[in-house]
Amino acid sequence: MTGETPAGNSPRGDPVVTMPKLRYVQLTPQQRDADLWAEQILRERLPRTRELAKEWGATVAAVTALFGTGTVIDADAAVRALLRGWAAAYGVLVCLAILAAGGAILFASSAAQARLTVIPPGATERVATREQLVTLSLRDLRVSRWLAAAALLLLIASFGVRWYAPRQETAKTAVATQAGP
Repeated sequence: MTGETPAGNSPRGDPVVTMPKLRYVQLTPQQRDADLWAEQILRERLPRTRELAKEWGATVAAVTALFGTGTVIDADAAVRALLRGWAAAYGVLVCLAILAAGGAILFASSAAQARLTVIPPGATERVATREQLVTLSLRDLRVSRWLAAAALLLLIASFGVRWYAPRQETAKTAVATQAGP
């Protein structure tokens, strides 16, 4: 034996991991800029996700307030005139819309907030922890968007019930007029 190890095995018989050969490559200025941009995006994913979630939460709150106000303003007389089952359907739709909107705001807030977490000592574990936080924030933001869409659809449906559902018959009074001479 000359001290060489057979291909693929160490002297103890363990598999040998061959390291890739690295070589120097000259990058163009555009490639360097693209590389710096990609590194910055990766570094800032969590703060950007949280900022997006804050803005989304504010948008959901504003849109829900506008549609909700439009649904509820002057609704008493309109809802009282609906047939009993339709009035109940209107109430259920509005309540579900408010719950969905509240859930959308709650999940958007959760996505925007920092989570309490233990920072591990190793770099690999820290990267995994950061990726997990990004994943959780994105999941909460996705749920918030689905709930906001559901809230808007429910509010639109409540508008439809309020405007187009059958109404109760009202007592009509006949007015008699005398014909003049």
